[in-house]
Amino acid sequence: MSENRSVLLWTLLFVAFVTTLPFLGLTEFYSKGEPREAVVALSMLKDGNWILPINNGGDIPYKPPFFHWIIALLSLPQGYVSEFTARLPSALSLIAMTVGGYLFNSRRKDASIAFMTAMLTLSAFEVHRAGMACRVDMVLTLCMVGSYWLLYRWWERGMRGFPIWAVLSMSGAALTKGPVGIILPCFVIGVFMLIRGVCWWKVFGKLTLLAIAACIIPSLWYIAAYHQAGDNFISLVMEENFGRFTGTMSYSSHEHLFTYNFMTLLVGWTPWTLLAVFSLFSIKWKRPQGIVNGLRQLRTCDSFQLFTWLAFGLTLFFYCIPSSKRSVYLLPCYPFMALLLAQYIVSLVQQHRRTVNTFVATLSVIGFVVVVAFITIRTGVIPDTVFHGKHADENILMLRALENAPLHFGNILLLALPVLIGIPAFYTAVRHSQPYSTRHLMVAHMFSIVFVIFMLLDGVILPTVLNVKSERPLAEFINHRYPKEPVYQYLETPMHHFFGTDFYAGDRIRQFELDRPMRGIVMLKASEKDAFVSKHQDYRFASDWHSARRIAEVRDTIYFYRFMRSSTK
Repeated sequence: MSENRSVLLWTLLFVAFVTTLPFLGLTEFYSKGEPREAVVALSMLKDGNWILPINNGGDIPYKPPFFHWIIALLSLPQGYVSEFTARLPSALSLIAMTVGGYLFNSRRKDASIAFMTAMLTLSAFEVHRAGMACRVDMVLTLCMVGSYWLLYRWWERGMRGFPIWAVLSMSGAALTKGPVGIILPCFVIGVFMLIRGVCWWKVFGKLTLLAIAACIIPSLWYIAAYHQAGDNFISLVMEENFGRFTGTMSYSSHEHLFTYNFMTLLVGWTPWTLLAVFSLFSIKWKRPQGIVNGLRQLRTCDSFQLFTWLAFGLTLFFYCIPSSKRSVYLLPCYPFMALLLAQYIVSLVQQHRRTVNTFVATLSVIGFVVVVAFITIRTGVIPDTVFHGKHADENILMLRALENAPLHFGNILLLALPVLIGIPAFYTAVRHSQPYSTRHLMVAHMFSIVFVIFMLLDGVILPTVLNVKSERPLAEFINHRYPKEPVYQYLETPMHHFFGTDFYAGDRIRQFELDRPMRGIVMLKASEKDAFVSKHQDYRFASDWHSARRIAEVRDTIYFYRFMRSSTK
């Protein structure tokens, strides 16, 4: 490795670690998604069942266990699952993907392009968000994108030997979210090899063999899980994988038109979408070529460039097919889009520097505005009366939390960085003379401002605001008020539970309809309590307590009832 590549690699590692790891544990769980995954790892440590642990009072996990295994292993030294250890697999996967992307691309492109690609990937809003969350998506993305890269390297070497690391990577993807982790990488590399002239039967035969090999390890878990849960497990697997893809699920799940994917990509590339918008007014666009000419150029272009376009385009196409669509499904697109975007930015810096200057100046102003807004809120000049409607109480609590946010050295530093970096960046951007060395400085300013804004949000603003919505206080109240009494939950919506409350309560809240208990405490949404009581005539209920505000994960106040079964019907 050349000295320049080594310096860029260590710089990338430093930026990746500094902008992610220090902030993982600052924000408590406040929505249903993160604690739903974390409680699976909690139940693994609590009950010792690492195959198909029962959680949330009777559920089996909706997804394979690879992600939860990592959380549980990382939590073993401290003996419990925390917000930090629950999000650590995602953060480490993000770091590994950006570093792996740099190493992969730098062997096939200029090191500076590879470095910029990695920085763009790391700073895309959707990727950054997934890397800071306790969700399976970033681990899945690392495994899938890694298998893309490893299969391409195998093709480069003439498809000789057995690509064991590519197979293991696909196995990890399948153990994270199911068969898509094997199907999609084989689909992408298969189309690429066909375009590059490899015989169809050779492509089909070799990739079929690799897919079968990648199924071996996941199948061991599927067999073990089936032995534990039987047909219930098979039904869940069929619905979560094939039912989601074909749109035949028993419940609606993120159903959107295919245009939704293009919209989420535009939003997901924030703030770089803004640079693309600015460039629309500075570049003279040529008339689009016909489809035939475009396909001809695609076949004759550089193999690595073709692979990059196919990895992005075919992944996007694949996820346009099912009716269920979410922004995180498109995460495997981002590392390949980042390479294309990096090449585009280089051309902007060389030929349209005013566009880049405008973007840097805009970022500098945004960073300054965020700091000024925080300081303004801290002064207490914003009255509660600015908020109206059913969310007013929650918004007022967030406002008050920002007013009283602690200002220790770390927070002051994070508040100062956008100003300290933004002022010289703004000055450089508005200068008339732009020598070659200054162009490199503009790129450095561009990334520096984006990262310090992310750090300010992750380190100060978001934890302060979102912790207001945390379910930890409610869980602590339950454990204090009902330390030995059995506590049950009920929600009318299928597969919905009080995930955050159950996690912070130590996974002790069971399901009323599943257990049909004789006595205990049941927690209900205010909007559902009357219907629930009327539905269960064989019980006597007495209101015991209710929350003073709406609980974020169910968007309603919560009522607690003591109950006793009056009949055995």
